[in-house]
Amino acid sequence: MPQILADENIPASTIEWLKGKGFKATRTSEISLKGAKDNTIAEYAAKNNLTILTLDTDFAHIHHSIYKGKLTVIVIRAKPATPTNIIETLHAALKKIKIDEIQNKLAIITKKRIRISPNHLIQLYRRKHQTNHRVKQPISPFPKSRGG
Repeated sequence: MPQILADENIPASTIEWLKGKGFKATRTSEISLKGAKDNTIAEYAAKNNLTILTLDTDFAHIHHSIYKGKLTVIVIRAKPATPTNIIETLHAALKKIKIDEIQNKLAIITKKRIRISPNHLIQLYRRKHQTNHRVKQPISPFPKSRGG
């Protein structure tokens, strides 16, 4: 099972919940990365094969521009970002995917959907049941230009 490196914005209660589910989870503050820049955290996670768990969408940009295919990032989009909403969002996502399935990819999760980016495209995954899921057409994370 992948080890999780939780960004500073992830509440301690979420880390404890993950540990209760059998995950090895560590906060950046526990490994001398408290206050570190996102690039430093990403570099550490990539070198140590850790999955970054964050609320910070800057890690999506870092993944795409520097560490694509070398780093696993999970961005949680919980509104409002309360500990309860974060845990509920993670719980819903973990019913639909296994973290092993998203190794070296970017996953952006909400309570209702999961976007996984293996390359330049983001695929939307939804599951009706645990054994059956629908894949929508890939969409570009970049808006189409109008005209020439």
